[in-house]
Amino acid sequence: MRTTLYSLLCIAIRLGALFFAVEALLSTLSVYEISRNPDTALNAYVMLSIIVGQLVLAAILWTYPGVLARLATRKAAAQEIIESPIDAADIQYVVFSLLGLYFFVGGVYMLVHEIARHLARQYGIDHPENWSYFDPYAIGDVIATLAQIGLGLGLLLGARGLVGILDRARDARAASGPPISQETP
Repeated sequence: MRTTLYSLLCIAIRLGALFFAVEALLSTLSVYEISRNPDTALNAYVMLSIIVGQLVLAAILWTYPGVLARLATRKAAAQEIIESPIDAADIQYVVFSLLGLYFFVGGVYMLVHEIARHLARQYGIDHPENWSYFDPYAIGDVIATLAQIGLGLGLLLGARGLVGILDRARDARAASGPPISQETP
């Protein structure tokens, strides 16, 4: 595979945008739980505005990764050709698999944390006034954690399919639009 530093930075920026968007979407379930309590409803609106801002920033980074990549590289370094025996689709496959592994491991960690917290409350290891068999505010956290585990497994095991979808979208866009210029302004 022959590519440039500019192209590699664009891939990394898009990966970061995807990570940013997924983290924001997983936070929405916690906002729902916070909004149910009248004492913390204002916090929910603040969190929701932060989530919307994260999603807008992720969309901008996904749509225009070249702007940030140009700022990060010098003009000569951006045009330098980098050769690798690994195909571009295989690099994308590895990156999406690593992102899925990150989400999966983080989700399992949070699920173990929630289970330990529930057991501590159930058996009175926590403060006695907190004894209960069910914490209704933990439902959003558990659902978000399970969604994160599912998303992580989907990315980890289905990365080849995701790369195929991206390739088909790129091919369809290239066939329908004018040729893309490789020149930088």
